Amino acid sequence: MRAEVGERMRGDEADGWTLSYRRETVSGASWSGLRNGRILYARAIPLCDGAAGYFRLEYPQASAKVFDVVVKGLVKGFAKVVACA
Repeated sequence: MRAEVGERMRGDEADGWTLSYRRETVSGASWSGLRNGRILYARAIPLCDGAAGYFRLEYPQASAKVFDVVVKGLVKGFAKVVACA
């Protein structure tokens, strides 16, 4: 997953996003940035058999307070798989 996350971050930067936050842990990865008055927030979590789950949001910077609540709820519910079958 780590290599794919790195590729996605580099792709976002190549698309003009200025990434201001990056965090990678065993329970997942998150990154965010700005481009043309918009915010990007992305998150990745490890799944089973080397797979990963992702979500990505883009929203107006002017609506950051509203979307911060949405992002926090998504992060809370989007958790690492505890056990694989």
